[in-house]
Amino acid sequence: MKIAVVGTRGIPDIQGGVETHCQELYPRLAAMGHDVTVVCRTPYLAPGHPDSYKGVSLLPVYAPRRKSLEATVHTFLALLKVRRLNPDIVHIHAIGPALLTPMARLLGMKVVTTNHGPDYDRAKWGRLARFVLRSGERMGARYSNAVIVISRVIADIEARLYGRTDTRLIFNGVNTPVPSWIRNLPKSTQSAPPMNRRRRTPRPGLRPSTAPFSPSGATSASTPPTSRVPPISPLRWRRRWRRAR
Repeated sequence: MKIAVVGTRGIPDIQGGVETHCQELYPRLAAMGHDVTVVCRTPYLAPGHPDSYKGVSLLPVYAPRRKSLEATVHTFLALLKVRRLNPDIVHIHAIGPALLTPMARLLGMKVVTTNHGPDYDRAKWGRLARFVLRSGERMGARYSNAVIVISRVIADIEARLYGRTDTRLIFNGVNTPVPSWIRNLPKSTQSAPPMNRRRRTPRPGLRPSTAPFSPSGATSASTPPTSRVPPISPLRWRRRWRRAR
C-alpha cells in the first residue's frame, strides 16, 4: 500500500507529540512492506536532513514560519505535491491540517485523519485560531473516509458533536525502557529468569531480586548489589513472633 503522510512537522528527531507518533509508527509500516512518504516542513529541517529514515521516504515542502499560517499553508502545498505520487491513502494528522480534508477528497484521494486531541482548548490560541481548529475537527470528521482517535474522550467528542460513531480507537504506545545495567550484562544472562528470596520474619514477604541466575552462584559485576538478610536464631524469631501476636 502507498501511504502519504501530511500534518506533521517531519521526522526524525523533530520535537512534537505528533512527530514522535509518526517517527515510531511509519518505520514499522515500512518494515511490513508498505511504501510510506512523510511530508516534512522545511523550516524544521536542518542542513543535511536525510531523504529517508528507516525505509520511510521524506519529502520536504515549504511552510511559512508564522504560527497562524504554518499548518494550513503547508497542508495545501503538501496535498498538491502528494497527488502526483498517486497514493492509496493520505493520512492527515491533527485537526489543524484536517481543515483541508475536503480538498484532498476533491483531488480524488482517500483520506484517513487522526484526531490527536482538541487543540482549541489550549490557552495559546486566540479566537480566530480556535475557530479554525474547530472547523478542522469538523471537516475531518465529516469528509474523511476513516477517522482514528487516540483516546475514548476524543471518540466521544467525534460522536457527540459530529455524529461520527465509526471512529477507530488506537491508543498511543510506548517503547519499554531497558535499564542501562541490564544492557551491559552478557547476552547469556539477560534472558535468565528472575529469582525471589523469602525471609523468615513475623510478616514474611517476597523480595524480588534482579540478579541473573548463575549455576556457579556468581553474579555479573554489572549487577546492582542486593541486600543480604542476616540469619535469625530460632529463639529470637520465637520472641519476635510472640510480640507480633
